Amino acid sequence: MRSARPMNLEVRLLEPCDYPLLKEFLYHAIFLPQGVSPLPRDIIYDPRIFVYIDGFGGKDDLGLVAEQDGQAVGAAWARIIPAYGHIDDATPELAMSVLPECRGKGVGTQLLVRALDLLREGGFGRVSLSVQKDNPAQRLYRRFGFQVVSESAEDFLMVKEFPPETMEAFFDDRAETYDRHMAIDMGLSDFYEAVASLVTPVKPAFRLLDLGCGTGLELELLFERFPGMQVTGIDLSRKMLDKLCEKFPGRPIELVHGSFLDVGFASGFDIVLSTYSLHHFDAETKRGLYQRIREALAPGGMFLLGDYTASSPEQQELSAQSAAHLRQANGLPASENYHIDIPLAAQTEMGLMKAAGFEHIELARQWSQASIITARN
Repeated sequence: MRSARPMNLEVRLLEPCDYPLLKEFLYHAIFLPQGVSPLPRDIIYDPRIFVYIDGFGGKDDLGLVAEQDGQAVGAAWARIIPAYGHIDDATPELAMSVLPECRGKGVGTQLLVRALDLLREGGFGRVSLSVQKDNPAQRLYRRFGFQVVSESAEDFLMVKEFPPETMEAFFDDRAETYDRHMAIDMGLSDFYEAVASLVTPVKPAFRLLDLGCGTGLELELLFERFPGMQVTGIDLSRKMLDKLCEKFPGRPIELVHGSFLDVGFASGFDIVLSTYSLHHFDAETKRGLYQRIREALAPGGMFLLGDYTASSPEQQELSAQSAAHLRQANGLPASENYHIDIPLAAQTEMGLMKAAGFEHIELARQWSQASIITARN
């Protein structure tokens, strides 16, 4: 009897040193019906196939490797590419591969579970794949909610939609794993260090307002540097706030459970900070929020925004279209906040800050998918 799950199986993120493995797993991802002779190894260099791994490691690429007793036995990766399962320029295509001798033991299931979690947490609204009609793997994909959207003589094009969750439910469900996801899966350690380095208060016991404070990842380095800072944190996830309390016992923190779009702000803050919290809101919502932030700051105070940003105006528009599709496809009322990413380009953010009355605005740091912007009265 086959074991439902291999012993000592670990599914982890694909590291740059693992990228050469993708050639092996790409070869084994090519489905061969029973009785068909193995294909030559160089088949993977067919441009229609090699596109799945060519130059892997870009900003939207996601990869996982499954190891059994330290040996790589399977891989799953997703990227936005013009390949067999291409839907549009905002939807990643998923590829999965398990070594022949390890199939039927649950490796593919564990890879798929983790891949779907990462894609959902990464803000993608759906994922696509192409699978041959004779491939038994299609049954696994159907079990996990993939649906056929088109077909050819040999292949199915399948898509899994990620129904948006309300903002509160999304973060409540991820409170236990949020720190690991942001620091390790998203690789944002450098981002949080940069945020901490840009906080330059004029007095030791300064007042900081943290919008969407979550578990307080952005506060860890700040409390090391400024143990006397006084924090007011606002977040709509009760479970995230509970984790924050566990991390900072005895610190001068006032926590407010609610949405910073609805909660009134006090005034006289030296710093208003928001990290990875505002990319779920459109430009008009942000314009009003930025006005309120400016009014909450003391003279000379600073607003520091560190967030997921679109790489270009075109990417910004693509994200807006994808968000609109998600709302329409799922019948979501415009008046309710759902966990849907609508990243704006850094220049758009800076324009909104200027429109809100800020005068000294600077793009302090920028990565391929994130920016840190500072603004002062």
